[in-house]
Amino acid sequence: MTLPKLRAKRDGLRAANATPTKPAGSLRPVAGCEEHISAGSIHATVHGRAGGAIPASGPCCGLACRSRAPLSRRCLRPGSPDDRQRVIDLAIAAWTPVFAKTRRDVPRFVYDTFYPDGWEARQKADVATLLDSEPQNIWLARHGEETFGFIGIRIHAEDRMGEIYILAVAPAHQGAGIGTRLMHFAEDRMRTSGMRMIMVETIGDSGHEPARRAYEAFGFEPWPVARYFKEI
Repeated sequence: MTLPKLRAKRDGLRAANATPTKPAGSLRPVAGCEEHISAGSIHATVHGRAGGAIPASGPCCGLACRSRAPLSRRCLRPGSPDDRQRVIDLAIAAWTPVFAKTRRDVPRFVYDTFYPDGWEARQKADVATLLDSEPQNIWLARHGEETFGFIGIRIHAEDRMGEIYILAVAPAHQGAGIGTRLMHFAEDRMRTSGMRMIMVETIGDSGHEPARRAYEAFGFEPWPVARYFKEI
């Protein structure tokens, strides 16, 4: 999911899942763990342009089954304006259970300030903006007419860092390893682009606990960031 725009200037590191950054480079991916991909948003930011070939082994990556084969070219493709509503609907379905817990955990004045019209309205607008402004950064996992999930990537060449900016897997296909394979796809592209590390950011509330477990299981190490709010 996309987070409220509070991304502060960093000294050597960006707080990934905290807020959308200005458009940069081309890419945008997905992340998550086989059983918990639904509960999180994955944010990936990559400045510059992604390079290298997409791994293409195995039959359509087993997206319709529980295969652990890599995502193939036939399953992954860049987003397009035609995917707008499909991706928005998938994102809302995937993040509905997450936001139910976020609303409970976050200070009420913070939640109401960020989402005065409800979280769905803001998330729909944020995802629509991503698709309209940089569809080439969004990658869809599809088989036939069905979309299983999507991921967004960018590359921060100045830091030699790739970022997973956004990720969602359709509720009906969560637990099949799709999120994990999407993260592998993102990692391969970032490595081919000459990046040294990957960043992904999420929230510390109970709704995003599955996402945190997924990232740590994938090998991400945390750099704790404290963000405080005061009502005025």
